[in-house]
Amino acid sequence: VTESGGSITGKSNVTRNSIPGHYDLDMFATAVTALDDVAMDGNNGMYTTVVPKQTSKSLQENPLSGCGTSNQASLRRYFPLKTGDAVIHSWNVLHGVEIQSGLSRTSLIVWFSNISEGGDDNGEGMEYAMDDEEQTGSEIPFWLKKPAEEDDIAQFLLASLIRGDDEKGRVSQSHDLYIQSASLGNAFAFTRLGVLQMQEALTPSQEHRLEALLEKLRPANLLFHKDDHDHAKVDLMSLPLSERLWLEGAMRGDVKAQVFLAEACMDSSHEPSSSGKEKESDLRLLAAVLLSLAAQQGYSDAETSLRRVMDEEYFSLLEDDTNEIENIDE
Repeated sequence: VTESGGSITGKSNVTRNSIPGHYDLDMFATAVTALDDVAMDGNNGMYTTVVPKQTSKSLQENPLSGCGTSNQASLRRYFPLKTGDAVIHSWNVLHGVEIQSGLSRTSLIVWFSNISEGGDDNGEGMEYAMDDEEQTGSEIPFWLKKPAEEDDIAQFLLASLIRGDDEKGRVSQSHDLYIQSASLGNAFAFTRLGVLQMQEALTPSQEHRLEALLEKLRPANLLFHKDDHDHAKVDLMSLPLSERLWLEGAMRGDVKAQVFLAEACMDSSHEPSSSGKEKESDLRLLAAVLLSLAAQQGYSDAETSLRRVMDEEYFSLLEDDTNEIENIDE
């Protein structure tokens, strides 16, 4: 596999702008051997993320004890590899590739799987990227069949594998696994659950469990804290459940959650409110902050979206000034 300037060209001749964080879902282990010294300084090439491990007990005792599983760009740690150096990682290691512009990197990658000879495996392994909506129709690997109670990654990946399997009645089971994963602080699970809730795919019982989970996390969330002048007009508890779930994903660094919540804030800013212009402005400010965070992680449409937010805020202020001038004239 050869990567150059942030792109990868493989057997299928597909070019991508780097490889986003993903799991080698159906490969028990993966070995990556450097065939050059491009990544020897440890500032580009293959990376993983380093976060404090969350447990249900630690999350209950201190919701801020760690962000849980996340692909936030600041958590990335690159492997300093010289020619001949190798990294061997298991299926549950979130990893990706980012190559500095103008550089080219070549690696030998070997996947180790339990696929029997003559099976459907094409030798490349199935990647589960965080941008994938679902992975269905694949046999469940033995290492995912019975996730441990404290294994949020296995719970999330198994849920993503079986969520489209209507014939075996696994949809509700997959949603329960997402909730279990989110309870351990998994950012991707919060984001996926927000989408499912918006699509009205969750049962009332599952929504009740999520409400209870968010209630436990709420004391640690100061984002909407009102100051002495009661300036903040965005009431967190009044937000739809889907947006509260995206908020948890966004606070844990998930780009998709940040973008989803920013878009929801912009939509809400157009709705009539008893709080008037101040709430609209606060919603646009929150959207701008979320899009700025997404931009720091490489969200390609951030500049266009931010410009739209700024334009709407500008014209809103211009309208207020015009109305004030008209009132003075009268």
